[in-house]
Amino acid sequence: MKNWPDAQNPLFSFRYGEKTFVEWLPECTVTTEIRPLEDGQAIDILYCMPDGLEVRWSIRTHPSYGAVKWVLYFKNTADTSSARISELWDCNATTHFDYEEEKERPGFNVPACFPRVHRTVGSNWERGEFRTAFETLHHPSVVRRYANIGGRSSQGLAPYFEVNQGNNGLLCAIGWSGQWNAEFCQEEGHEVRVKTGIEGISLRMTAGEEFRTSSVLLLRYGDGSENAHNRFRRLLKYHYSLIGQPGRPSLIPFCAGTWGSMASDKMIERIKAYKKYDMGIECFWIDAAWYGVSEKPCPSEHSAGWYEQTGNWTINPYTHPDGLKDVAKACKENGMGMLLWVEPERVIRGNPTPNRHPEWFLKLDENCQDWLLDMGNEEALQCAIQDVSHLIEELGLTCYRQDFNTNPLPFWRKYDEPERAGSHEIHHIMGLYRFWDTLLEKYPHLIIDNCASGGRRLDFEALSRSVALWRSDYQCVFDSDPETAQIHGTGFPWWLPYTGVGVGRVKGDTYRMRSCYSPALQVGFWMYEEEDFSENQPLDLIRNQIAEYKRVRPYLSCDFYCLVDYALDDTTWTAWQYDRPEERDGVVLLFRRPASPFDTLPTALKGLDADKTYLFEDVDTGETYEAKGSEVLHFVLPEKRSSKVVFYHVKA
Repeated sequence: MKNWPDAQNPLFSFRYGEKTFVEWLPECTVTTEIRPLEDGQAIDILYCMPDGLEVRWSIRTHPSYGAVKWVLYFKNTADTSSARISELWDCNATTHFDYEEEKERPGFNVPACFPRVHRTVGSNWERGEFRTAFETLHHPSVVRRYANIGGRSSQGLAPYFEVNQGNNGLLCAIGWSGQWNAEFCQEEGHEVRVKTGIEGISLRMTAGEEFRTSSVLLLRYGDGSENAHNRFRRLLKYHYSLIGQPGRPSLIPFCAGTWGSMASDKMIERIKAYKKYDMGIECFWIDAAWYGVSEKPCPSEHSAGWYEQTGNWTINPYTHPDGLKDVAKACKENGMGMLLWVEPERVIRGNPTPNRHPEWFLKLDENCQDWLLDMGNEEALQCAIQDVSHLIEELGLTCYRQDFNTNPLPFWRKYDEPERAGSHEIHHIMGLYRFWDTLLEKYPHLIIDNCASGGRRLDFEALSRSVALWRSDYQCVFDSDPETAQIHGTGFPWWLPYTGVGVGRVKGDTYRMRSCYSPALQVGFWMYEEEDFSENQPLDLIRNQIAEYKRVRPYLSCDFYCLVDYALDDTTWTAWQYDRPEERDGVVLLFRRPASPFDTLPTALKGLDADKTYLFEDVDTGETYEAKGSEVLHFVLPEKRSSKVVFYHVKA
């Protein structure tokens, strides 16, 4: 990027009144503050405009990763409303590519010399989640425009992009848990312009108003896309994720799922059985339906009872007469943490809080069942913090699971006043961040699980405060196909070091279990009351599978390589390699899908020292063998729908 950092050449843009910000610059007072950090610098550039508007460009550099992150803060210090802020791009920067243009020729294929924009599918309850596809920037008239759907940041599309030409490129991530948009176009001199921001901002700030907008994280590379994505994973893991930070576990706890309407005495029976039979459960996961006052049975998430009671955060006295305190005690006595599901942003009308304070909620119409809590309302925000804090303290929660099962964008836009387009969204998302930040500060041990209908809010600002233990609602059905878990397990790690998935209710299926291996894993084998825990089940096999997963788990947030191209059909293999370069070891997971005609996968592993000898261990056969880091290995799976786990390390 040119002129970096240069206060007189900002890498953002907006129109203020009748002029662009660049046109206002000569009239601004500009101050710069630089603070050294362990890895890079924190740079704050403050622009004070003549009418009292202040714009702070807050920058964080990561030179060892080739990355930079920034966010804008606006403040109206005047005692009157500001001029209109519009056409706001929180990132408006160019990146240069050196290449020789090929002459275009008739046909469907654009010459490969031109830069490509790779966009990422979001979490949409479909097989192909987090897959990437590209469009070419082959002419200055071509502008590639992208946005998510409905106001949740990874629904439709996810806010992760790559501009690539050969081994050179730029990774771009948008940090905004609401409605973002992005544009990419080619300019003269092989420059590609990158623009990102919040969609539809056009507002006047009220007197004294302050807000932030979206952030952007850019990583420039010249050594190939695969290396860049692994640097990006490490950057998120070590500098933005809470996992492994002081007070929080270095690995995400292994969970056993439980439906919230299961009676407390049954829950306690399960907890004791997990301990008695040494199942290795680290966290007891209580999902929805634990709340409200309904006496109707609610056997699963496919029942209506849990939905109707959403927003009434009274622990149901009929199923949990001791208010879950006895369950919390059993968890502690049996060495397990406890997770609890809550959905603070959405309520069903008729519940106590919306009845008492209807002014705290946004409604599409008077007949609408779903109401949206206005997180920009200070009283509403403090009530949400108080409600969730009470549950964390009363039950000693180690993990708080936050769901969000509605599209907020129509609510926000309905309530925006004239000349205030985007204001409800901005203040809601700021309130959401304050909500999470307050909980994390109050409870230094806490993990926040971010589930928005299964992984629909996976921008990096959300993931710096939370982790997605349930990355897709595709796994909600008990017999979801394991091949889709493989597909998701290929797409999500391309960008994110930490996500999770549920195995489902089918017990004893090694192929299915391994297909779900991810940094976070939940087993739903005994999720509902109808599924009793008994000695007649394959407990030895399940126990061994869990032990194997825990052996694999430390590798799953490290460097990731996909050894077989991303594919949606069942006629191929899936093959993942997770490598720890510092320890010079790793693991390979291989899957022959049900319709694959091939029993052998020849492949060379990646990231290894070509001249070193490595020792390999086949977990299933116990076979060990040696090979050079440069050798092509031949992995064999004689049976369709089968799998293999192979560990390796450098020979001493």
